[in-house]
Amino acid sequence: MREAIELLCAQVGADYGAFRADAFCPDYQIQDDRCLSRCPMSESGMPLCQTIPALGHWLLQQPERMCEVFVLSPFFDGQHSFQTAALAVLRVPGQGAALLCVAHRDSAYHWSEAERDALATLVGVFSLLHQRDQAMALATQVEGHERELMAASSDAMLIHDRQRVLFANPACARLVGHESADALLDAPLSSLLHADDLPVLRDQVHAVLSSDTCSEHRWQARLLRRDGPELPVEVSSHRLNFHGRHAVWTTLRDQSAWHDLTRQLHLSETYLDQVLRQLPVILWAVDGDNRFTLCVGTGLRGLPANLTPVVGARVQDCLASLPDFPFQIERARKGERFSALRRFGERLWLETHYTPMPDEQGRPGVIGMSFDVSDREQAAEQLQLSAQVFQHSGEGIVITDTNGKIIALNRAFERITGYTAQEAVGHTPALLASGRQDGNFYRDMWASLHEQGRWSGEIWNRRKSGEVYPEWLSITAIRNAEGAIHRFIGIFTDMTSRKEKERAIYQLANYDSLTLLPNRHLFNERARLALAAELAHGGSAAMLFVDLDGFKLVNDITGPHAGDALLVAMARRLHSCLDDDATLARLESDHFLILAPSVGGGESWRPLVERLLDAVRQPCTVDGAANVHLSASIGVSCFPYDADTVEVLAQQAESAMQEAKALGGDNFALFKPDLSERAAERFNLFNALKHAHGRDEFRLYVQPQFRLSDGKLIGGEALIRWQHPQWGLVSPARFIPVAEDTHLIRDISDWVLNEACRQRASWPAWTFEGEPLTIAINLSAVHFQDPGLPGKVQEALARYRLDARCLELEVTERTVMGDIKAIIAILSELKRIGVRLAIDDFGTGYSSLSYLRHFPIDRLKIDRSFVTDIASDTSAAAIVDTILNLARNLGLSVIAEGVETREQLALLTQRGCDEAQGYLLGYPSPEAEFIKRFLTPPAPAA
Repeated sequence: MREAIELLCAQVGADYGAFRADAFCPDYQIQDDRCLSRCPMSESGMPLCQTIPALGHWLLQQPERMCEVFVLSPFFDGQHSFQTAALAVLRVPGQGAALLCVAHRDSAYHWSEAERDALATLVGVFSLLHQRDQAMALATQVEGHERELMAASSDAMLIHDRQRVLFANPACARLVGHESADALLDAPLSSLLHADDLPVLRDQVHAVLSSDTCSEHRWQARLLRRDGPELPVEVSSHRLNFHGRHAVWTTLRDQSAWHDLTRQLHLSETYLDQVLRQLPVILWAVDGDNRFTLCVGTGLRGLPANLTPVVGARVQDCLASLPDFPFQIERARKGERFSALRRFGERLWLETHYTPMPDEQGRPGVIGMSFDVSDREQAAEQLQLSAQVFQHSGEGIVITDTNGKIIALNRAFERITGYTAQEAVGHTPALLASGRQDGNFYRDMWASLHEQGRWSGEIWNRRKSGEVYPEWLSITAIRNAEGAIHRFIGIFTDMTSRKEKERAIYQLANYDSLTLLPNRHLFNERARLALAAELAHGGSAAMLFVDLDGFKLVNDITGPHAGDALLVAMARRLHSCLDDDATLARLESDHFLILAPSVGGGESWRPLVERLLDAVRQPCTVDGAANVHLSASIGVSCFPYDADTVEVLAQQAESAMQEAKALGGDNFALFKPDLSERAAERFNLFNALKHAHGRDEFRLYVQPQFRLSDGKLIGGEALIRWQHPQWGLVSPARFIPVAEDTHLIRDISDWVLNEACRQRASWPAWTFEGEPLTIAINLSAVHFQDPGLPGKVQEALARYRLDARCLELEVTERTVMGDIKAIIAILSELKRIGVRLAIDDFGTGYSSLSYLRHFPIDRLKIDRSFVTDIASDTSAAAIVDTILNLARNLGLSVIAEGVETREQLALLTQRGCDEAQGYLLGYPSPEAEFIKRFLTPPAPAA
């Protein structure tokens, strides 16, 4: 930094230069005693904020101004007297203040506005350098502290085999978050590290145990803590003999502090790099190998391409047209400081200051700073030609001579093109050439100018920033008194805004406004081109139709805003799985279409499908919901084997998707000819289902529910059936998914609610230990979008004069894990009505136990999948035990569904399950049959 200050002083002929920074400078509001007695920003200790009233006013009264430059003439700082002194002062939030002082002792100096701006920029640069030095010093200090801590306390150590922990010391327990090392004994290794690090863990353990020596193996991993975020750790492992067998001794060292310091240093370097790139100069550096290691600054924009330094290139290769430049580099490398003036082309002059500076390896290097010292005065002719129209016209105007060189331009030209008059005058309009028009275009334009004296049309030019833009240009030839052309005047209008509107219209017509993916129209165009290319070289392609399983449920629960956010997230995930030549489009709702060209034959599309399925499976957090878990159903059709047109391939892929969805979702299916028939069947099913309610084709069956301790009837669950006049009794497994996809489920659910209340009102007045028998119905997720649900329940109960205790409402676990607060509010209102509440399919969703205790529910319903496997799968049995224990602790009853064997019934009874239902105990029956079988007392014996 000292060398940079000296270079700055030499540039302006100053005798004195100093930079100071203090982290404890007052917070720009008060002046404390320490500050008044010894000002940290003054060499003599004299308080600058009192000595220089303007500085004090800026410090205390203008907190919004981050930087200010004060020029004082004369100035006395308590020790030195100066004829002129320039002080650049910078506020550094959280770091106090910084000051850069440049002064002349014996002569007065006039500081121009440009020099003041450069001084303000340099105080920011020096402040950033100072902050970086402080950060590096802090890193050194932290490293020293860590070494002291490591010397004073033991490292975290553990001994383990391939699978489990055999021994851990207290330091390891503390690192993981346990109070005692015993808590880690026999713990699986996979519980200690991040899932992504487990393959490396297995490889390292295998390498250690397979090695013939006790060599050390080092690697990096992420440690999972029980009580906090994951920690980056350095892992070192050795082989040892533990209790007569080979084991691994591993040491874990916390690396989080170093990671934080590295990020801090990187951030400071990023800030410094951004400041350097905005300097109105060219700052460059050369290392010991004579290669450019730095080249920044806005001055680079004025250099020709063959004279622009390139970072990493050798000096003699990059600037071959400047043979004396390497010799000047060698002069500076030997310790000489000097400056040199050089001319580039017709208009550009650069003055370069050379300073020796070691490179990063300590070898002799050179740093240089080049300033543009070109004379940019306008010619007298330009001043004479600057008429009133130049000042008032909103259109760009440019005047050239007969050779096409620019001799005058107006402010609108500068505003539109970005080039100033100094940059453009003397050049031809080719300065603006975009490359979009070829030579024939310009030949025709000049021919029209010479023959007709004018030309107009649309042309694409390039701004100084590099942006290509459209303009409407009119050129007129101006003739002198002799009739010869001696000037050309061009008037142009920027058409960017108009073109942007046209692009916006194109965007709306061809892209999905939510995900910004192509829509069906654009997809079809791109797909036709891609298929034509594949057909030309005998290739193949795959069409994939993707449907997000469960999206409608999440959208209904969390609302459209969160649903839109989820669609955007899923679109990004799908896109990340594709190659560059693939096309992804959103059709509508949660449907996406993918064309993957060049997939080859066979099942070469399968890896892509598996990537897509895996990407969708990952949990996603959106507004209004906890982690949302979705899956996908994907249909695949192949070109040219299944079809040779985009439309047919898409229809086939959609049919295959429906097949994958019928398999339960989270799956894929390849198109087969019979799938078209299934799609037609689904369409027919939907058309018939629309009229089923009006034609009174729905039936409500009831399956009995019993208490296991004594086998007494406690109620029943209402299950819908569809009695179609041609198809017979249609299973809900066929028509309920169609109803949910098309929102027919709302009307069907309302019918079930009223029909269940009607049937329950017709039952005999039995009670179960003083409580009436209940009839249970399932609530769909659509109900939780309806604010009138509690009112509908009250109306149904009142219509049939039914005690609210007779009705039980079942809601699935996935549904209650949507918008928690809204769902608790609806359940609480239903509970106030007096109905019973149950969670159906418990154990199959992603419920949070912390929320479960707030739900006003009465019982849990064990899903049939766990009941089916309770006798053969220890995991299923363990889940059943967990649900039963959880229910007891929360004071809830438990009912098991799907009991079909006596062994299942015995195991549930043995475990203390309260209630059960299933084919073993009673099939779902129509109303009359249910009353006859389960609610009619047996006839007395004769």
